Amino acid sequence: MSVTRGGNVLVLPGEYSHWYNMRNIVDELLNRNHSVTVLVNSASPTINLTEQTRFRYLVVDVPLKAHEVHSISEQLLNIWMQYPRPNMVQIGLQIMDLLGKVREMHKIMCDCVLRNETLISRLTALKFDVLLYDPMIICSDLLAEILDLPIVLSLRLSLGFSMERMCGQMPSPPSYVPVPPTEMTDRMSFMERVKNMIVYVVYSFGFRMASKSLDNYYSEVLDHTALIQMQKYFTMTSKALFVFVLLCGVESACAGKVLVFPSEYSHWHKMRVIIDALDDRNHSVTVLKQKYFSMISGTLFVFVLLCGVEVGHAGKVLVFPGEYSHWHNMRVIIDALVDRNHSVTVLVSSSSPTVPHIRKERFDFNVFEVNRKKEEARAMWSEFTDLWMNDTATRYDRVFMFWRVMTNFIVNAEDICKGVFYNKDLLHTLHESHYDVLFSDPMMPCSDLMAQTLNIPQVLSLRATFAYSLERLCGQMPAPPSYVPAVASHDHLTDRMSFTERVKTMLLYIIHTTIFRLQMKFIYDQLYTEIWGKPTTMCETMGKADIWLIRTYWDFEYPRPLLPNFKFVGGLHCKPAKPLPKELEEFVQSSGDHGIVVFSLGSMINNLTMERANTIASALGQIPQKVIWRYSGKTPETLAPNTKLYDWIPQNDLLGHPKTKVFITHGGTNGLYEAIYHGVPMVGLPLFADQPDNLMHMKTKGAAVVLDINAMESKDLVDALKTVTDNPSYKESIMRLSRIHHDQPMKPLDQAVYWIEFVMRHKGAKHLRVQAHELSWYQYHCLDVVAFLLAIVALITFLLIKTCSFLFRKCFRKTRLDGKAQKSKKE
Repeated sequence: MSVTRGGNVLVLPGEYSHWYNMRNIVDELLNRNHSVTVLVNSASPTINLTEQTRFRYLVVDVPLKAHEVHSISEQLLNIWMQYPRPNMVQIGLQIMDLLGKVREMHKIMCDCVLRNETLISRLTALKFDVLLYDPMIICSDLLAEILDLPIVLSLRLSLGFSMERMCGQMPSPPSYVPVPPTEMTDRMSFMERVKNMIVYVVYSFGFRMASKSLDNYYSEVLDHTALIQMQKYFTMTSKALFVFVLLCGVESACAGKVLVFPSEYSHWHKMRVIIDALDDRNHSVTVLKQKYFSMISGTLFVFVLLCGVEVGHAGKVLVFPGEYSHWHNMRVIIDALVDRNHSVTVLVSSSSPTVPHIRKERFDFNVFEVNRKKEEARAMWSEFTDLWMNDTATRYDRVFMFWRVMTNFIVNAEDICKGVFYNKDLLHTLHESHYDVLFSDPMMPCSDLMAQTLNIPQVLSLRATFAYSLERLCGQMPAPPSYVPAVASHDHLTDRMSFTERVKTMLLYIIHTTIFRLQMKFIYDQLYTEIWGKPTTMCETMGKADIWLIRTYWDFEYPRPLLPNFKFVGGLHCKPAKPLPKELEEFVQSSGDHGIVVFSLGSMINNLTMERANTIASALGQIPQKVIWRYSGKTPETLAPNTKLYDWIPQNDLLGHPKTKVFITHGGTNGLYEAIYHGVPMVGLPLFADQPDNLMHMKTKGAAVVLDINAMESKDLVDALKTVTDNPSYKESIMRLSRIHHDQPMKPLDQAVYWIEFVMRHKGAKHLRVQAHELSWYQYHCLDVVAFLLAIVALITFLLIKTCSFLFRKCFRKTRLDGKAQKSKKE
């Protein structure tokens, strides 16, 4: 059973409802054995400093009274209670004026904390692990800077999302995100979007002016020039979400309380299986000590008292899977759904090279015929891998090969789509089956059209597309090229880019977007229109997907914005290692202290050229470790005694073995996540698709060395292996990523199953789908609003110029006439 280390938490609360909300978090932290200290000023109008609590109050004396602080809140309330009610701009200006008084009051409070050397010394000595605060107190982030603490913020929102946007860099497109509190929705008319834009500008200007007035104070306290430090430390967690994670656990059920009476210690290992499973689902488990159950023998009593556990609804799931590693990943989710008593049907073509539709399974297969054989499909995929593995082809040869491969893929897509939609019996069967959800991989074309035809919600599973083209253009996922590098087969960049790298990223986005749009317009949109019988587009139908399951996580990703219906499930297939087969275990143990190296290029690469194989085998023979190499090609001539070849290996179990030192991998997402899960550093030999990008993520995070398999020599591979094994930083980096991966509120597989079940329970998840789907590209970027406002400014400017010109001419003419009249009189 996992044990949570008792941490030391410093809390700077807000007032009124802010404190009541934060108090819930404080109580739950105490329930989890954390030590909590609440730093509060003596003028707090809300916090009762005399009450008996389980946490500690640390009171700071300030030269203010509680009624003075309370009067500010009353003034704020009066602004909102005005009648007739002013418009939002007027309210904003009044609030900004009041905030000036608030800032001065807070500066007094801040000085009493930040300039109190005795208090700072005491707080430093207490060695807190984290600062939890409400940004209602403006200098809390300064205290974190002084104490060198990480920050967790708790807030509802700020006016115009100003703090979230400017300090937290939260994207908030004014085209469909209404400014609070304008009382508009995400479905705005043109004039409402104009109003929304104006209010954004006003609030942004007011916030920047307010922030600028505080910059001098912050710089003075820190004794150096600095912007507001919240920009550096901002880690925003909404109150509702934070409390949900702590109090409600997972799977829409409150965490249960379990009391366990083991009959005797010999049964403990059996009970641990149950206890660990309960603990994994956030149930509180209490094990009675021996002195309390010595009179009970021979029986295991488990009393489960669950607070409102929701009974699972057995649904009907239609699955349209991808191939190779995509299928292996999806298969894990299918098994989990079957374990939860859902009925699963896998829709698969007769030419599928990897989905075993002939084998007897716990779920059903529905096989449809297509105009190609399985051998032809395998040949198509082999040609695809050969395109990337061919190191002798000229540039023109590669262009020709690429065109031929893409043509084959397009023909295959058409075969699959027509094999489904032109099969009336199949469509009738699917309609009559009344499925609750379609779970599919975008690798399979027309799956989104299937969901629309059957009128059922859809859940997608994918890793990523080049430059996030599918996610951006069909899913409306924001991906600012200034700090979100494009996923590419080469030219990997990080989220910290120089000017030249940002230019490169922008070009990659433009190129991949252009290719994607052309492919959609001239191939898939026409195919979809032909099948659907009326004009439609692939992005229109795919954009209706309810949930997008992304097969990565923050242990892999660079920080970037996501939409509410995009969920990370990276590593969902990973699990604890099982014992190895006897013969394999003996070979592993024979490695001694040197350990072993696990080598696999994935499920699609079964063969290498003899030259490449000999280069690799020669290098592996020069290292002290034993090597387990998954390879079904011809045995290399340079194969050394320390290396064994296998057609298949239990990769997860080998990576979880304590003697495994390095994983040589092609960079497939599945293998990469098994390495993260078990904490094994990597030497990467990327081949194609997203593999170079995957491995460069690991390289930039310090967990891998990456080589070019087509250009490397034996010495390069030997040096890379020695670097990873001899330099402890690689092991430390991968262990850090492993800890991040394991420290999730819900396991990735549970997360995937939860959202599929969520979609079934609620008949979709349209409330998570952003209104950006209904906007044109110029509306999304507010170009029409900007053009309208510029036209207004131009019109006003034109009228002013004309008016001034008219008045000038009038005045000048009058002056000239007066001058002539005076001249005439003199004459």
